[in-house]
Order: sequence, then C-alpha cells, then structure tokens
Amino acid sequence: MPTIIDFAKIAKIDGVKKFILIRKDGQVMTHNMENPESLSPFIVLCGLNADAIGVILSLQQMANITISRENREHLHIFPAGNYFAAVFQKSDAYPPDVIRNISKFIGSIIAQPKKADGRTTFVSKLD
Repeated sequence: MPTIIDFAKIAKIDGVKKFILIRKDGQVMTHNMENPESLSPFIVLCGLNADAIGVILSLQQMANITISRENREHLHIFPAGNYFAAVFQKSDAYPPDVIRNISKFIGSIIAQPKKADGRTTFVSKLD
C-alpha cells in the first residue's frame, strides 16, 4: 500500500519542478519546496471551490485545475482522495504531457471510487 513518502516520487515525473501534497484541512503532508505553508491555503481554497463548482454543475469529479503563469511554470492542482496535490511544472515542459503523467501517477495511489450522496468520491490509499 502506498504511503505519503511514496507520494514524493511525483517529483521524478518528467516536467515536475516542485510539488506539494496537502490534506483537505490544509495540513502539508509532503513537499519539495520552500515555505509550503504559504501556498497551502490557496491550493485548498482552489480545490474546495472546484469541488463546489462540480456539485453545482453535476460533475462527477474534478480532474485538475491549471493556473497558467507567464513564466510557463504553470500550477496544476489535482484531487487525490482526502488530499490535493499541486505541481509546478518546468517552464520547458508540455502541459498536456505533465497533466497526463501526474494523473496516471495519482491514479496509481487512489482506490476505487465509491458513491456518496449520488456523487462519486475517491478514497486515498494513503489513509
């Protein structure tokens, strides 16, 4: 079963510059950046708001949010069970490839979906 420590392998994915894994209550679980606590409230806010928008639009699950940056080190936020994973991509990386590879990686540590209140939710194998 994967652990939080195993999640740090996300840094080895081609195109990943920095990452942070945050529990939905804002607790930083693992990262490879300076001052992750300054970024964690923003990531949780984005993730929770995306979840809320998904409910309003009757979407199954947020796949990811991308925040484009002028320096091309785009920020990608992904749901990961009871967590949000945020990744800053390298400026020379191709965003669709980075998103696809991170999604595959996160999918390898997320358990099967289950229905709750008519909505599909995912349970993390990290818990």
